[in-house]
Amino acid sequence: MVQGAELIPYNIDSILGQTSCIIHEGELDAASSIAAGFKSAISVAAGANSNLSWLDRFMETHFEDLEEIIIAVDADSAGIRLRNELINRLGAERCRVVTYGPECKDANEHLCKYGIASLRIAIEQAAEVPLEGIFTAADLHDDLRALFDNGFGPGAETGWEEMDKICTYERGRSVYVTGVPGAGKSEWVDELVLRLCLRHQWKIGFFSPENTPIVYHLRKLIEKLTGHRFQNGCGMTEGLLANSEDFLTENVSHISLKGNVSPDRVLAKAHELVVRRGCRIIVFDPLNRFDHNPQPGQTETQYISNLLNKFTEFAVQHNCLLVVVVHPRKMNRNPVTGITPRVEMYDINGSADFYNKADYGIIVERDKEVGATRVYVDKVKFKHLGVGGMASFVYDPVSGRYLPCEESHDPSLSADQRVRNTMFDNSCWLPEKELF
Repeated sequence: MVQGAELIPYNIDSILGQTSCIIHEGELDAASSIAAGFKSAISVAAGANSNLSWLDRFMETHFEDLEEIIIAVDADSAGIRLRNELINRLGAERCRVVTYGPECKDANEHLCKYGIASLRIAIEQAAEVPLEGIFTAADLHDDLRALFDNGFGPGAETGWEEMDKICTYERGRSVYVTGVPGAGKSEWVDELVLRLCLRHQWKIGFFSPENTPIVYHLRKLIEKLTGHRFQNGCGMTEGLLANSEDFLTENVSHISLKGNVSPDRVLAKAHELVVRRGCRIIVFDPLNRFDHNPQPGQTETQYISNLLNKFTEFAVQHNCLLVVVVHPRKMNRNPVTGITPRVEMYDINGSADFYNKADYGIIVERDKEVGATRVYVDKVKFKHLGVGGMASFVYDPVSGRYLPCEESHDPSLSADQRVRNTMFDNSCWLPEKELF
């Protein structure tokens, strides 16, 4: 080769006006394909170790109109690098890759070992390049068959019977919980995730900057677990305290960061909890305690949409249940009736996407007059996981637990008579250690 000469692929003009071509790594391999009856076969210029700058000259004139490109390079490390670069430049959607079989690294070796007919079959059976993020029914055959044979099945239950009738949970999903300040969102979420942990061994990771110092939050979790006030002389023995600490050490972790607390930084720590600690529930409580930094020119709606996409992707990729506590806009009383309307998912401050992109949408409402907490499940994305609805609870200030109850809406009853059949529970929930 003359030094400085232009690199031109062997037999390049054979692909002009064609819909398909074969790319080899050497001239002898291209000649083997021609011998097998394929006319539009070329070889890259200067072998596998050369760059692909020659493509720039021929891309528009020779390659742009091709519908199919068969990559038939060598099966060694240099050939694999060349194959990947060709796929990247020419587009995976129209590329297929030849496999030569055992003890054959290129087309000429296959021709010599197995003959022309076998080489033709190998080229004709070139496999499509898998497209990243693209799946067909064949790719998902095993999962589809298992779903057909076994059905959907319910999601994970909490043990709140009335709640489980309207909503069960599945990992890989995002849950958005809202309610006015003081409604008990955080307290209810704490019990929700503890119940899922106890029943299904889903370890929990909290990012809860409003629950600082962290020991204050641990105190509340211990009260829910034991049914006793966290105080000497109130049923909390040294043994119960030690068992509670052991359980929380094994199953609960907290993220606490200094400086700028961006969503990406918290998600990175949540990733570590999934990988290192095996957490299957991640709680962000509340969202407005993140340091949000929209890009210049980005609207609040656009920023939130992108953020929620990140949350959804995290939940799916890490197969965890992501629970996010969010605040609604200010709810104004009706000037005529004096009644403040119930919060709905579309009332969440910032964007309608909190409802649109949620797998679960939950509203916590505390009626101080009646003495009940109502939990509305406004959205369950998949019907096998629930139908939505409302469940009523009485909050126990001693244990911090939400006790299921019945609530009458008979207007003839006074407010303090509308709650009945409360299911009191001060039992210890801590499991036997060997279960965990």
